[in-house]
Amino acid sequence: MAEENGKIEEEAQEDPSEKVEKDRAEEISKAQKAVKEMLGGDKKPKSAKLPQKLQNAMLKSTSPKNVYHTIQFMEDVPVKLYAEVARTETPLRNILSWKTGSIVKFDKVIGEPVDVLIGDQLLARGEVVVVNNRFGIRISEITRPDEKVGNARQ
Repeated sequence: MAEENGKIEEEAQEDPSEKVEKDRAEEISKAQKAVKEMLGGDKKPKSAKLPQKLQNAMLKSTSPKNVYHTIQFMEDVPVKLYAEVARTETPLRNILSWKTGSIVKFDKVIGEPVDVLIGDQLLARGEVVVVNNRFGIRISEITRPDEKVGNARQ
């Protein structure tokens, strides 16, 4: 019991500015872990949706009385962006018979928009363009969070 009282007294004597810095460091650490998880680290990327606990913490930390930073502090975090031209399913025996010059057919028609993804989360759709002898994507639509890869909006 005396040990518990000692902890309570120690917490009461803690400098408020130190507590604020400690809380801020914890929030930044949580955000960094979430971004790393979102990007999949060294593994295949997972869904880009942030965990509900982190979303709540970020909302709480940006309330008017408690503003230390906003989502802007994450704007410089590098993310891998993917443009998916098409997908298809084929039996493994077909793949094993491939050789140089083999052609793989896709259902997507020339001119259909390609999907732009971060990890496996659909972000946008656009058309393939060439800029200074390099491929690019001209964004034609920003997708909604509930849209899935390959399902074009009607």
